[in-house]
Formats: sequence, structure tokens, C-alpha cells
Amino acid sequence: MEEKLKSIKEGIDKEINNIKTIQQLNEVKSKYLGKEGSVTELSKSMKDVPSELKKEVGIKINEVRNYVTELISNKESEIK
Repeated sequence: MEEKLKSIKEGIDKEINNIKTIQQLNEVKSKYLGKEGSVTELSKSMKDVPSELKKEVGIKINEVRNYVTELISNKESEIK
């Protein structure tokens, strides 16, 4: 799970720098935060996490979600 979270952060870091238009930004946003997005899929997989680890894993997923959301928001401000 931690490897997936790290991979998501690295992926968004690389992609966000190449975005030039709002359309590209929306595509990346959907890729990570949309219904079938990477972060959303990790949230759905919480049901498979042992009870004693759910709090810790949930916090880490939310940290990554907030990180992605902040990058997207900052990039949107930069583009506009």
C-alpha cells in the first residue's frame, strides 16, 4: 500500500509540471481523484486492510489525496 501511495505522489509530481491547459489538468485530476482514479481506488481497497491498520492507512491515503488536490489547485491558479 505504501508503495502505491509513493508511486501516486511521484506520478503526480511528474505530470503536473507538463500541464499547460485546463483540459490537461482536468484529465490528470480525473486520473487521480475521479471515480476510477488511483487515489479513489486505494480508498475503496480499505475494506481489505486489517482493522488494526485502518486508521494509519486511512491517514496516509488522505495525506496523498490532500497533496494531489493541493498540486492541482495550485496548477489551476497558475494556468488561469
